[in-house]
Amino acid sequence: MVRLPSAKKGEDIMALQKTIRQDDGVATSYHRILFIQQTVNHHNSVVVMSYVDRQSREDEAAGTALPYRQCKTFEMPYDESMTPSKAYDVLKELPEFEGAEDV
Repeated sequence: MVRLPSAKKGEDIMALQKTIRQDDGVATSYHRILFIQQTVNHHNSVVVMSYVDRQSREDEAAGTALPYRQCKTFEMPYDESMTPSKAYDVLKELPEFEGAEDV
């Protein structure tokens, strides 16, 4: 089993934890940034992959399972210095991720 580290104060965020019901009715609680795409001088697109739980992501990372996953793209104002940490901060300002915990 692969153990993914948890974010500690001052460390980079690895994912967000919050229970969110997907459009197909499945509840997911572990959300990580899959990638960030920049359209120069226009906007940033942040793709978030959501899993039922952290264990599902660990199983996927270990190659032992192909768990339920759901992707969603969030469009953000252009920021040439966008990093995953900054993107997580912006995501937590959205109603969908309000109250999410850094993990």
